[in-house]
Amino acid sequence: MLLRSGHSCLLSQRPAATNPIHHAAASTPRNPPLFRGHKMSLRGRPVCSAATTEQEETALQASQKPAFDINERVEFLKEDLKHLFDGKGITASAYDDVVEFRDPITQYDNLQGYLFNIQMLKQVFDPVIEMHDIRAIGPYAVLTRWTMTMFFIPARLLPIPFKPTLQFTGTSTYGFNPENGRINKHIDTWDSINNQKFFSPEAAADVFRQLTDVKTTPQSLEQPQYRVIRRAADYQIRRYDPFVVAQTFMDGVKASGSTTEPAEFVNPAGWWSGNSVDSGRLDTTTLPPPQPGVDVTLRKESMGTVAARAFTGLAFPGEVEEQAKELFAALKRDNVPFDESSGWRLARYNDPGTLPPLRRNEVMVKLADNYDPLWAPGELEAFTANFGKHATA
Repeated sequence: MLLRSGHSCLLSQRPAATNPIHHAAASTPRNPPLFRGHKMSLRGRPVCSAATTEQEETALQASQKPAFDINERVEFLKEDLKHLFDGKGITASAYDDVVEFRDPITQYDNLQGYLFNIQMLKQVFDPVIEMHDIRAIGPYAVLTRWTMTMFFIPARLLPIPFKPTLQFTGTSTYGFNPENGRINKHIDTWDSINNQKFFSPEAAADVFRQLTDVKTTPQSLEQPQYRVIRRAADYQIRRYDPFVVAQTFMDGVKASGSTTEPAEFVNPAGWWSGNSVDSGRLDTTTLPPPQPGVDVTLRKESMGTVAARAFTGLAFPGEVEEQAKELFAALKRDNVPFDESSGWRLARYNDPGTLPPLRRNEVMVKLADNYDPLWAPGELEAFTANFGKHATA
């Protein structure tokens, strides 16, 4: 507190009090949880004017300067998190004995519990994590963005046609003890939910919904390669690698929001002859000529960043149109820019003999070229306001 000029001197003889201060975040679609900093009082030191108080606060801030370089911690995490779920594992000595870990369904307050959670995930879910970004957001905090895919191992032993898979995208914020530079906080958020608090019923419902998802994709199916950058509850944002499609017109088949666009097939290498066909794949740099008598053309495709909404059943035109409307509404809800005038695209992954409840269909729409799927507008600023400015000891 600053004393205005003319106030009498204040001499405090009481022990220092430690009071939690909540640091409010800027508005963002996914509100991150809060770290708690500490307000320190001065003991036995007179404060007689605003100028004197400002000097004291400057000295206090200097005394709280971390004894480590946060950028070195960023580089450490970039390497160490590669081993989060492999045989080597993370470097346990980089963590305090007391580590606050929290995500929407799990909570631990010590290093043993933290390491146990990692081992449990490895034994039950066979997780794979992809880091998209790791950056410092203050002198004591590092923020990461990731996609984690988990394959439910017990289901592999069951005679069921679908294999439950969990997928989450979100952030992890690592807090560092300013006294020793060790990690003492790890707070996760999920993009698919709003309620990030432990224990979140919304998060539990998301897990259950994914475990009971019966949509199937044939293991032998060749499909374009993509990375899931964000997963909301009702759609995914993906980045596709370039690929080759074959296209032809088919009566009664509508593959997009356009009534004239032909149906397309991904990499049907067996329909062509030429040296560019090798082991059932087409070289995307040189397209071979089609076989004689085949009314099909090849086209290179660069979808870039798209939003995709999956659904089961038969992809009748009315159902597809309804799913496209739901996708457009969800993107507008989350302020994700897209070109509605360009229409949608339909992807089907199963043969006609697959039972409708097990079929995987998707409607897709291309997102704006200037859209950054990693960080929503204001998201980094909100995390920095919550986590980046205060010590976590």
